[in-house]
Amino acid sequence: MSIYIVDDLVTYNSEDGILRSLQNDENQLALTTTTARLFNLLLENYGCVVSREELFEKIWENHGQRSSNAGLNQYIRTLRKCLYEFGVAENSIITIPKVGFKLNPSIIQRIEGTDEPYPKKDEKERQSEKSDSVPIKKHQTHHEEKHETKNVQATPIDKNSHDAKKRYVFYSLLILFIGNILLFAFSFSNQIKSETVHSYLLTTIDSCRVYTLHPNSEQAIPIKKKIFETAITKSKLRCITGTEFYTYIDDSLVFGRIGDIFIARCTLRDASTNQFIACDSSYYSPWDTK
Repeated sequence: MSIYIVDDLVTYNSEDGILRSLQNDENQLALTTTTARLFNLLLENYGCVVSREELFEKIWENHGQRSSNAGLNQYIRTLRKCLYEFGVAENSIITIPKVGFKLNPSIIQRIEGTDEPYPKKDEKERQSEKSDSVPIKKHQTHHEEKHETKNVQATPIDKNSHDAKKRYVFYSLLILFIGNILLFAFSFSNQIKSETVHSYLLTTIDSCRVYTLHPNSEQAIPIKKKIFETAITKSKLRCITGTEFYTYIDDSLVFGRIGDIFIARCTLRDASTNQFIACDSSYYSPWDTK
C-alpha cells in the first residue's frame, strides 16, 4: 500500500482508491475501479510519460475489457474532475499528444507502506524539511511496537470481536460502493450539462427513450439493447411519463466479457430544452453477461 499527497491538498490511498482532503477528513471521494487503476498506474510512474499502449494493456486488456482512445480520454477527464473537486489544478495530469500522459511530479509526494493516520499539511511540511528528494517513510518506534504487542496479548479473541470485524468490513465495502455510485452520477451530471456532449438513441422502453453518450455500431446496438433490458429489470427503475434513460454499457460486455453498467432515469423539467429536475441511478460493477 502507498499513500500519496497531491498538491498539498489531498491524500490518495492506492489500496482503497479513496481521495481524502487534507483540510477536512470528512471530505472523501472513492474512485471507480477503472479510474483507480488509471490513477495508480500514473502515480507509480509519476514524472514519466505512460504511453497509451501501456494504459490500454494494464487498465483494460489485462482485465478482459476492451480499450479505446475515447474511453481513455473520458477516464482522464473524469480523474481530472475528481482532483479538481479538491482544488488540484487541472494541469496536474499532462497530456503528451499522440504519446500518452504523465503526472506533474512537482505536486506528488509518496509515503510508502504506512498504517498511520493520514498526515495533515503541517505534518507533511515538517517531514519535508528532513529531505527534499528521499521518499518519506514512517517507522514505528520501539516503545510503540512494545505497546501494541501488549494490546494484542491483552485482547481476547472471541465471537463478538469476530462479528465486529465482519461488520466493519461490510460497512467499509458499503461506503466504497456508494462512493462509486456518486462518482458515476457526478460524471454523468457534468456530461449532461456540457453543451458539447451528444446523446445517441439506443432503444425505447415503453414510452421512455434510452440514450447512450457515445455512438454505437450497428452490430453492438441489438446486444446492448438486450443487456439494458436485463439490467433495467434488475434495477427496478421503471419508465415514468416525463422521464428519459441514459446508460453506459461497457464495450467489453458486447464481446461476452465482464464490464460495468450505469443507468440513470432522469425527469425532464422542460422537454424542449432537455433540462432535468433530478436523476435516479443504478450502477453494476462487474456485470457478467453469462
